[in-house]
Amino acid sequence: MLAWLGLKAEGMFDEMKLILPDGRVIGGARAVVEIARQTWWLRPLHWIGSHPNGLKILDRGYRWIAGRRKCANGACVVKPDRPGAATWLPLIVLPSTAVLLKSTMPGWVFMWVLALAIFGGCKWLALKTARAAHPDSVRRRLAFMVGWPGMDATLFLDEHRHPIAPPLAGFGWTAVKTVLGAALIWCGVRLIPADWQIAQGWLGMIGLVLLLHFGVFDLLAFFWRRIGVVAEPIMRKPMGSTSLTELWGWRWNSAFHQLVHRHVFRPAARRIHPQGAMWLVFLVSGVIHDLVISLPAGGGYGLPTAYFLFQALGVSIERSESGRAFGLGKNWQGWLFTMVVALAPVGWLFHREFILNVIFPFLHAMNAV
Repeated sequence: MLAWLGLKAEGMFDEMKLILPDGRVIGGARAVVEIARQTWWLRPLHWIGSHPNGLKILDRGYRWIAGRRKCANGACVVKPDRPGAATWLPLIVLPSTAVLLKSTMPGWVFMWVLALAIFGGCKWLALKTARAAHPDSVRRRLAFMVGWPGMDATLFLDEHRHPIAPPLAGFGWTAVKTVLGAALIWCGVRLIPADWQIAQGWLGMIGLVLLLHFGVFDLLAFFWRRIGVVAEPIMRKPMGSTSLTELWGWRWNSAFHQLVHRHVFRPAARRIHPQGAMWLVFLVSGVIHDLVISLPAGGGYGLPTAYFLFQALGVSIERSESGRAFGLGKNWQGWLFTMVVALAPVGWLFHREFILNVIFPFLHAMNAV
């Protein structure tokens, strides 16, 4: 095969090769120009390459790109582009603006404004770094930004990919969870004595999570998949996790995981050990939660970060030789360990100050207490 293509083994990855119908083999920029000649939307590239000086420019560009590929074990990949400053700008400007306006609004309002600012910046980052396989419409981009909480823009924007439509029976269960969450907020909280504000706040917060994360978000996923858009549920039965890796990796808030895996874990793993990259991801998660939880509450600083670092410790334990020997990461042992590590310190994440200074006033504003 190499002899037929006119290649030597030591240079087989220097450029791509194209076999023409008459048996001739061309490579590099000439191959690109020939492909452009037969592809209508690349025709301008062919016009440039038809001129000798234009071909020289294209050849230099091709060599520049080819020289920056990394090839190993017979495979070449182009080094991924790093998001530019404009891509990160909304994620910096929007939350910073919200923080500057903190004194002008109640704590619970500031929490939502800051959370939406961070969410909006993350959505922009996901949109601008998406690598859609096919052209996408402005309407689909707008739907991704305002009509879907997920962060996998590449799949959502791909108009040529269609998921299997979920059965209508799934809508019923999702609707039940949505109604149950609303019932806990506007009915269940009232059943708790008025002076038990912590208990009222916790029940109301559980209702909010059930209403939004397991209710409305699931309804949106159901809607998009029914009309042919790839939108996987954000929550994927987290109580069934048999390991912390499974819980935080894809069952709980998969949208956040997709974003930090791409922009935090993968870049860090190339520079430090993957174990260190994992700790960094949990640290970033903790800092973000401290911003959204402790800053509006005016107290409890550091507790959400401590919670997520504790989760990183749990992941390290379950991946250790002793953890694997004990059966962590699978079966009932893994499930029990996961539930204990995730739930026992949850008071660090949603601390007393947050419940009293943010959640309870929010419930009062919604006329739930």
